[in-house]
Amino acid sequence: MRREEAPALQAEAFALANQTARGLQLLGYELEVADFVAYCRAGAEKALSPDVETIAAVEALRLPCFVFTNTSSAAARGCLTALGLDEALFAGILGNDCYAEPKPHEAAFEAALHAAGLTLAEAHRAVLIEDSVKNARAAVALGMRSVLVTQTAERPSTPQERDEVAHHVIGRVSMAELDALNLGLY
Repeated sequence: MRREEAPALQAEAFALANQTARGLQLLGYELEVADFVAYCRAGAEKALSPDVETIAAVEALRLPCFVFTNTSSAAARGCLTALGLDEALFAGILGNDCYAEPKPHEAAFEAALHAAGLTLAEAHRAVLIEDSVKNARAAVALGMRSVLVTQTAERPSTPQERDEVAHHVIGRVSMAELDALNLGLY
């Protein structure tokens, strides 16, 4: 395929499965997922850098926190390192190698809740801090509290869409923004 055709295929694959690699497989492409992800994620540490406010916010959280991501656990660890976040701050890392279907599928959320010692019926006890509208919407539909971070995501365009997507919308992860939500995180 020509290089200029790749973005359209990537968008189609991602829209199909919320993961490019899985979407490509569903479209009939054969690929080694781990190799593909490693290739796509190579250099991510160059695009990520520590943010003092985010680090302080995560360090101050008094509830067990998990990294819940549609990339691999190994890639998530690399990103945490690049962001200056100590893996020990988290109760666990749940990458796509920990569940069969990616977010926003219910099975992924069920696996994350299970790792946190909760059932789907107890989803209201969990808070998802998310930068994907699709994933935040799925969390709300399951009864989770959802905080949409719009630093890298689009903002909901109407109050109705916002209510479907998230209980709270913040610009970035910082103590000031999270504390203002009064979710009992600190």
